[in-house]
Amino acid sequence: MSLGFRRRVVRKLSAGTAFLTAIILSAASARAQQAPVPSIKVNVRLVTLDVVVTDKKGNLVTNLTRDDFHVYEDAQPQTIRTFEPPSAHLMPQPSDGKPRVVVTSAADLPKIGNAPVTILVLDEREATIVTLAKNRRLAHQVLFDHRYQTPDFHGEIIDHLHSDNPAIVDEAFRGAAKSTLAEEAIVIRACLREFRHCLIAGASSDKAGERLHAVRRHFEQNDRIKELFGDLRGKPWGDERIELATGITIQALGRGQALRGTKTADTRPDFILVDDIEDKASMATPEGREKIQSWFFTDLLPAGDEPTMRVRMLCNNMGPGCLAERLTHPDSGFDVHVYPWVFRDAAGVDRAIWHERYPMETIEKKRRQLFSLGRAADYKMEYLCLSETPEEKPFKREMLRVEPTVRTWQAVYAAFDPARTVHAGSAQTGHACWSWIGNRLVFWEA
Repeated sequence: MSLGFRRRVVRKLSAGTAFLTAIILSAASARAQQAPVPSIKVNVRLVTLDVVVTDKKGNLVTNLTRDDFHVYEDAQPQTIRTFEPPSAHLMPQPSDGKPRVVVTSAADLPKIGNAPVTILVLDEREATIVTLAKNRRLAHQVLFDHRYQTPDFHGEIIDHLHSDNPAIVDEAFRGAAKSTLAEEAIVIRACLREFRHCLIAGASSDKAGERLHAVRRHFEQNDRIKELFGDLRGKPWGDERIELATGITIQALGRGQALRGTKTADTRPDFILVDDIEDKASMATPEGREKIQSWFFTDLLPAGDEPTMRVRMLCNNMGPGCLAERLTHPDSGFDVHVYPWVFRDAAGVDRAIWHERYPMETIEKKRRQLFSLGRAADYKMEYLCLSETPEEKPFKREMLRVEPTVRTWQAVYAAFDPARTVHAGSAQTGHACWSWIGNRLVFWEA
């Protein structure tokens, strides 16, 4: 039997990698300005060659000996100095409840006998990338300028954006900076090549384009990204699609927009960010809500590469029947997390979830303001992530009944709620006419 082979360098990964951001990044920058990286030449006296032999049916053949093999290099026969089956190099198996053997240094080598050791030699740049890939919260802090210390709920949202969970919803209060975190996560995941085709869906093409342009600016202007991952700009970038030098595509799509063109070559979107696709205008009528949700369930999600697709939805509470509420159903396939800007601790005291930016004084001021303007329902939805339930409304169905009434003379009051816009999708001007008859409120027209 004649076998060809290639020489290979065998290396090992050290588990303890010291990390200091400022020093590592400056070292990487300084090294980039130096002359060519020096090469290392090593004389090898013994080459390890792994061989796998199968029969015609693909089954492993394990009863061969040294005499069954001949090794040549440049047509010259080589001496086989040792010949051992794979069983002689297995890692020791834990027994009697003992932990699995882990090799972190040369001192641990006697623990594994003749088992093979692979060594990976990492420079500062590679060690930094490995560290950031393992700690995504740290990656967001190091690679992007955060004006505030990362609050706990931001850490949870970061974990969700990088999770292997196929579908997650993060519903957070207005001003929670969830979209900013998502932009950063897309950049990090693209740098680490964790998706091939990312789709950013927004309430409109302009809104989705804003997210894409923010991602694009990081690749163009973030010096820390460039130092670690190089210049990733690929083909000429447009307003709705960018392609990195690695072949990764990131695309923006407005709500309701046709999904033609979302497939790149043979690649469907495998990471979809859905960012606030519902708004008050679209949620004003049952027809509007159904139109959005139909597009989400029957057009957007099926366009993804389902076996590998990850979907992340960021939203505010948009009232009863909104997507976030529908996806809380246990069979929806989505894991839903809710972050109001204030919570009540175990002692019954209200606490700010992001006290550095929104202290309790700011929260209370906003609450008083909106309640005084009759916008309590808006406050609950936008900041407490609570929909107004039928039980909370001042008029309930059981309070209303229809009965013939002879109209004589009563004082009649009227109210009008004019439409703010006049296009086809606008709400109509509302009006109501009523009178008080005794202790009854009688509506004549509405």
